[in-house]
Amino acid sequence: MLSILLLAVLAARTVSAATFVVCTSTFAGTPTFKPAANNEACLSACGGFQWSYYAPGQCVCSNTGPSNGLTTYTPNSYFYKVVVVPTDACPRGGYIASKLVTSFSYAYCADSIIPNILDTPNQNNDFTTVQTPDQCFAQCQAKNYALLWANSGKSEGWKCACLKYYPVILPLIVNCQNKARFLFQHAPQVSGAIARRNRKPLAIDGAEAYCPPGLEPCKVPEGGYECLDVSSELNSCGGCLNGSMVPSNNQTVGLEATA
Repeated sequence: MLSILLLAVLAARTVSAATFVVCTSTFAGTPTFKPAANNEACLSACGGFQWSYYAPGQCVCSNTGPSNGLTTYTPNSYFYKVVVVPTDACPRGGYIASKLVTSFSYAYCADSIIPNILDTPNQNNDFTTVQTPDQCFAQCQAKNYALLWANSGKSEGWKCACLKYYPVILPLIVNCQNKARFLFQHAPQVSGAIARRNRKPLAIDGAEAYCPPGLEPCKVPEGGYECLDVSSELNSCGGCLNGSMVPSNNQTVGLEATA
């Protein structure tokens, strides 16, 4: 029975969509150049490929992921605010590298992301060196989170960790230098109730099964959720505008904050 449930989870996670991965100084693999006015057009133009690399005026399609993310990238100014990935240009130049076929989605980057203590017994088996993000996503397919960062002291390669539980992220201010750690997650709605149950740490209930303490897992219109401090978020008025991932008997629903 357990094997059937696991197969159901993995099958559900084959649902794929493009996701931003990193800003990189150069594209990788054999390039195919396509005309595209912006990154969204580049994503469409590269259909049939595994990766797209976009810089203003240049769209590159490839089946090879970036060997290393070398460009400084700041997706959000403050810790835990809504992640804003680059739309048409990386802040410090370089290419927007997007994985076109994956069940993972980009969450955020931080200077330090530490595995949850509940993952510690298994982390030595999960930390590996990979050549491209593709290998990391593949080996983390059965886990909830994939953690990726540049291989220290190397010009190529990445370190990869597969995590079951929500990690600890430090510091409060996010700089996302080229040694930053990039976190990717399986969207909760992809694998349904089974994945939601597996995602919850055994000793943790409610919002902390999805987000760090003090943050609420607020649903977003396009699916999935984001971790917000609803006590200070101007648009939430003390709750989640579109509802929370927490069961209804525990969740706080916000009001339209325009009145």
